Parts: sequence; structure tokens; C-alpha cells
Amino acid sequence: MNRLIFVILILIIPFSALCQETQEPPATEAIKADVFSRIRQAASTVRTLAGEFTQEKHLEMLENAPVSKGRFFFQNPDRLRWEVYEPAAMGFIVDGDKGKRWKGQSGARQSFDLKKEPVIKIISDQVFAWARADFERLGAGYDITVMGEGPVTLKLVPLSATEKKYLEYIKLVFSPEDDYVIAIEVHESGGDYTLITFVGMAVNTLLQEDAF
Repeated sequence: MNRLIFVILILIIPFSALCQETQEPPATEAIKADVFSRIRQAASTVRTLAGEFTQEKHLEMLENAPVSKGRFFFQNPDRLRWEVYEPAAMGFIVDGDKGKRWKGQSGARQSFDLKKEPVIKIISDQVFAWARADFERLGAGYDITVMGEGPVTLKLVPLSATEKKYLEYIKLVFSPEDDYVIAIEVHESGGDYTLITFVGMAVNTLLQEDAF
């Protein structure tokens, strides 16, 4: 799978249960509980999401960050279209346990079994998790701290030793209404990071059936 799509996501996004050895003070836990509650309530009203995104890959060896542009569509509970159209066309669609992908201007789609494509499954599972504010699933592999409340900003640190080899942390910034993510920073262990910024977001609009 193209590295661009892989970086895209890691998107996307789990939060996590705290282990007993690193229990946070009661005041901090209260803030976190309030933030989670706000996000759950806002996300519960979201049936569809659609928008554009820009992705900047900041590399220590490059002065100017390469920029990609794309769009995505999400329909609750398990439909996702994620595509990049600049500088090169590529993308994938997940519809339940079925998947399609393409590369190039022709747009010819190739079907695949989601169970046999772990990278795409990770991406889609994480997108679904943060879009639905599924903290039980998100809490499986990351330690989460609240960096700010206006807007809500979360920091996710991986618990898995394997994931820590390439990922230092993920930062998520939510919309003022707490109903979706407007920016994601994926910081790699080597110092490089990817910034994904979502723009023109539309909530609960009618999506065309052929989007999936």
C-alpha cells in the first residue's frame, strides 16, 4: 500500500485507557471525562461527513514540506471513501467488509477483501472510531491526555512497543462544536511529522450512492 495512504492513516485515531501505574489526578480525570462526554454527545448526531483535506509531510531533510490534497466521505456506521487527487490520484473505499481501491487517472477500481488488507483495515477502523467517538475501541492502544479544551485538543501516545518504533504520538484538534476532527498531526519517532488539515467540512449532508 502506498506510504502516503499508510501515513494518512494512522489517521486517524485511537484514544486510550490509562494503566493503573500512570493514573492521573482526579481533577485531570474529571476534565477528561467531561471532554469525552462532550465529544460523544456531538458525534452521536453525525450521520455523514464530507470534506477536503491537505496533507503536509514535514521531513527534517527537506526545507519545504511536500503537500498532497484529497477528499473524503464518511457514512455512519462503516462506509468510507478516502482519496488523494494531487499530486497523484489514488484512493480506496470501504463499505462494511467489502473494499475497492484505485490508482491513476483512469479510476479503474479493484475489489479486495478487507481482511486481507491490514493497512487499509487499520486506517478505516480508526476513522470509524474517532468519527463515532468509540472510546472503548480507541482506548485499546493509546494513552490520551487533554492538551486543550477550546478547541478540544487531544494527544495520543501509543502503548504498543511495536507501534512506538515508528510513532511518537498523534495530536487531534476538534471543531468548535466537538463533532469532528479538523486537524491531525502524526509525529514519527524519528522527528518527522505529517499534518492533515480538513476544510470545507459538511455534516449530515446527503451523499451520492456512487460515492461508495
